Amino acid sequence: MQADKLWALLASRRLAPGNHTPMVQNPQWPPHEDGKERRILRSLLLFAFLLLAITIIQFLLGLLVALGFRIRAL
Repeated sequence: MQADKLWALLASRRLAPGNHTPMVQNPQWPPHEDGKERRILRSLLLFAFLLLAITIIQFLLGLLVALGFRIRAL
């Protein structure tokens, strides 16, 4: 009786035999429905790029000052 229920469950949910995860053609990543993780990762990536840009600008300004250029405030 339990085997019949299991096979019915496998057939109804399209589960692969021996594998208890549903077979899907296009898995969504991240697997959660809400996009919180994706928003957090995108925010962290943008923040990292912002820090990189600021670092490069500071390096270039320091290089110009070291080479003798005078940088006046606006």
